[in-house]
Amino acid sequence: SNLLNHLHTSGGLQHLPKIWEDLLVSDFASASKENQYILTNQIMQVLLANDPSSYDLTGLTEIYNSISSQVFQHLEENKANKRLYLRFNNLAANICENTILVSLREGNFDLAVKVIKFCV
Repeated sequence: SNLLNHLHTSGGLQHLPKIWEDLLVSDFASASKENQYILTNQIMQVLLANDPSSYDLTGLTEIYNSISSQVFQHLEENKANKRLYLRFNNLAANICENTILVSLREGNFDLAVKVIKFCV
C-alpha cells in the first residue's frame, strides 16, 4: 500500500510491472480477499492517475492494458469466492470504473465492454 503510494508520488511507474508481477506470483502474499481488492484498487488508481502519454517511458500503454486485464480477471474469477462474495466487495465498483476508464484511455475497447457487461 505504501509502496504503491510512493510509486504514484515519486514517478516510479517503470517499477509497477515488476511489483504487479510479484503480487501475482506470491498470490498477493496470502493477503485476505479484502486486502487483495484494496491492492488491486490502488493499482488501478495509480494507472488512472498517471497518463502514459505524459511520460517518456515506452510501452506503458501495453503494460497498463495488461495490468488492467489481469485486475479485472482477478475480480471476475473471485466473484463467487466464499471469503468475499462480489455483492459484499465494497471496492468492486471502483475497480470496475477505473478499469473501464483506463481501458478506454489506452484504446482497449474490448476490455471496457467486457467490464461494462460484467457490471450490468
